[in-house]
Amino acid sequence: MEKDKFFSIIAHDLTSPFQRFWGLTEMMTDDEANYSQDDYIQMSKKLNKLAGNLYTLLRNLLEWAQMQKGAMNFEPESFYISEVLDPILETTLARCEQKGINLINSIDREIILLADKKMVNSVLMNLTANAVKFTNRGGSVSLDAKSLDETTVEISISDTGIGMSQDTIDKLFVLGEKTRSEGTEGELSTGLGLLLCKEFVEKTAELSA
Repeated sequence: MEKDKFFSIIAHDLTSPFQRFWGLTEMMTDDEANYSQDDYIQMSKKLNKLAGNLYTLLRNLLEWAQMQKGAMNFEPESFYISEVLDPILETTLARCEQKGINLINSIDREIILLADKKMVNSVLMNLTANAVKFTNRGGSVSLDAKSLDETTVEISISDTGIGMSQDTIDKLFVLGEKTRSEGTEGELSTGLGLLLCKEFVEKTAELSA
């Protein structure tokens, strides 16, 4: 029942952006509309943002579903953190420039991790995207890492964003609870990304014990 409730929430959150996406494409293909070049540019930007939001949600939903049915294998390997971090930072920097946010990366590129690369990528991508999503223009997002001991590296992602209410925090990792909120510029958010991060981290800790 809890999973049914959860998926009904996701279905609802998918419907709204798809309707907006569809509406924009209809407007752009209306032969009778007298749009200027600037109008088309603005609509294209909205389409791009909607497409990015939908892609993130669908990717998270697929990964979460794979985790639930045990189809996602845990495959630890040694790799430089830069192999995962560089592509994420490239995407994040572009969004930071759009929002006027300062991205501060203090993570040593030569740090070596022994972990599942796909899971590390998903966790870092979700947390970094969330930090940018909920930070206002002129704010900052910072990434740092430090070795706690010979086998543990602590990675932190912090921001000067809007934060969360205690009510949202209490519901954050409860399956089926609706924690949907919008980013500082209307970006889509369902809470699914953070739930996925939690499950990946717990799965990693369980299998590494």
